[in-house]
Amino acid sequence: TRNNLTEQYWVRSFIITSEFINNGLTKAPLYQWPTSRPAGRSDSRGTRHEAVHVACPRSSTATDNLGATTSTTPIGINVNAPPAASFSAPADGQVYQAGANVTLTVNATDSDGTIAKVDFTNGASVIGTINAGQTGNSGNNFSLVWSSVAGGSYTLSAVATDNSGATVNAGNVGIVVNSAPAISLTSPASNSTLDAPATIALSATATDSDGSVSQVDFYQGVAPTASLIGSVQTGQAGNGGSAYTLTLPNVGSGSYSYYAVATDNNNASTTSSTATVTVNELKGSW
Repeated sequence: TRNNLTEQYWVRSFIITSEFINNGLTKAPLYQWPTSRPAGRSDSRGTRHEAVHVACPRSSTATDNLGATTSTTPIGINVNAPPAASFSAPADGQVYQAGANVTLTVNATDSDGTIAKVDFTNGASVIGTINAGQTGNSGNNFSLVWSSVAGGSYTLSAVATDNSGATVNAGNVGIVVNSAPAISLTSPASNSTLDAPATIALSATATDSDGSVSQVDFYQGVAPTASLIGSVQTGQAGNGGSAYTLTLPNVGSGSYSYYAVATDNNNASTTSSTATVTVNELKGSW
């Protein structure tokens, strides 16, 4: 019936339920049409109400109020699981010396497919990519050599991608590439001459740009056969600021070569230039 006050629609038959099926298991109704009449509306033929969408089926069966059914053609779907990945090298906090070649290795697996590639990065900068089956990939390991790394602190990360395009971050690894200390031999002046018995003051200035100097060792002779004649530890006698001093008393006549080696807190070392000193024999007066 229709007039200027109300408008109603009736159907003689209508869908009561629509169910979906996944691998033979019936799930919750996809659509539900109520058969009861709401308050204030009466008609033996039923009243049309809104359907409620529940889920997206793999296949579905619709049943009307007279018991008739029909089913859709089943469709296949694939829900891809993401890969798993973790760093196996380097260790977090590992220290290298400047100019080192750093090997980055990630172990990556995929439970329902294969790993396509692993991308290695330093912060926002890409270091390189290892594709499955190419150089750097062996089984589940993906390895990249980062060559001639300059001194500094680095945060490394890697992302593994599977054959369906899913990705996972292998996490972050922090490393330190240590810069070697700097050293210069300030005393004695090279090619200087003294009279025996001489007192020779060996002095060196040593600094470290990314840490601290641990000690300075003084050598007599020419490397690699030179002899260690003394060491000055940072903070101990003979050290003041960046200066390290060792005094050699009663040096007899002869020709001598001296140099110094500075070692920093990460065990990097640097060798100074060599100074040559001549000590003349003291001649008596007549």
